[in-house]
Amino acid sequence: MNANKRTVAVILDAGTGIDPAREILGKPLFLYAREIATTAGCEVMTPRRESWFTRLSDALRAIKQERPGTTVLLLPADAPLLSAASLRKTIALHKKKNADCTVIAGGEHAGDCELFSAEVALFRASALSGRTVRSSPSPETLVRRIAEAGGKVVAAHPRSPEELLRVDDLRTLAVASNAIRCRILQEKMAAGVVVIDPSTTHIEQDVRIGRGTTIFPFTFIHRGVTIGRHCEIGPFSHLRAGSVLDNHAEIGNFVEVKNSRVGPRSKAKHLSYLGDATLGRGVNIGAGTITANYDGKRKHKTLIDDGASTGSNTVLVAPVRMGRKARTGAGAVVVSGNDVRDGDTVVGVPARSLGFARNPSRSDKR
Repeated sequence: MNANKRTVAVILDAGTGIDPAREILGKPLFLYAREIATTAGCEVMTPRRESWFTRLSDALRAIKQERPGTTVLLLPADAPLLSAASLRKTIALHKKKNADCTVIAGGEHAGDCELFSAEVALFRASALSGRTVRSSPSPETLVRRIAEAGGKVVAAHPRSPEELLRVDDLRTLAVASNAIRCRILQEKMAAGVVVIDPSTTHIEQDVRIGRGTTIFPFTFIHRGVTIGRHCEIGPFSHLRAGSVLDNHAEIGNFVEVKNSRVGPRSKAKHLSYLGDATLGRGVNIGAGTITANYDGKRKHKTLIDDGASTGSNTVLVAPVRMGRKARTGAGAVVVSGNDVRDGDTVVGVPARSLGFARNPSRSDKR
């Protein structure tokens, strides 16, 4: 790549008291900065191999190895709201103006004070040398010294003032979290997801939701969840990482799903926990059903085949399997290893077969 076109980014540990590894909506704070930089076309430099973010002093030592025409971006790890679009615009302006330094400032008429307080800044690599970098300066000091030496300093402006928010305490952490949550919801709605009440819906990063799915209020969906088309989620549902809902699946009020697959047209509508479970097609989970996946040492799987259904307050103690069109009576406890045969009905504690099994391949008509 031409040295004059190359842009490298360094993610700086701002040292503000908020750990850069702290998560916002399922993603570490510093990863927002990294993704902003890479989306904008930058190569992310890692002076400290064990970390994606670094101190300014380490960054300046690494920058000395860059060619003079390289553009260097100093991006704080605690600025998750900056958009890649704003950064791309700033990089283009920096190169067009042939500037020694370009800062992203808040107002359209930013004065010197505001320029010098900005910490999102682009530099010509050759400007970061000699007296400019003496005495372990801050990013603001770098900008000031370049300006005082007669260097060309240019101001750019983000699309929205909120993009410059720095997460330096718990208050700004909450503000940033809410702003990112709103962005995620806007993206989902633009893609055809129906969100009944965005103000009470919490969806983390890296969640895939198919068109036509409806999300009801007070729903919490963690990172790493995949939801198909035309599903119904909520109200008061909790979907945890690793969960997959196939097309037309339904998860209702006060249901938690963790690391489980819910098959097409399967339903868990009321007061249930599905942990480490796999549900086939057309399964009906009765109110209060629990898959007891943890034995105190290890997690175990529950398999529920096509067309099976559980009665209210059923407990399935994993590892266990319910066969096709199998049923449990209300309050049944199916203990580990006592699989329910295809078409069978079990009741009681511990659950026992009623002594007959329907042929799951035949019609249920009597």
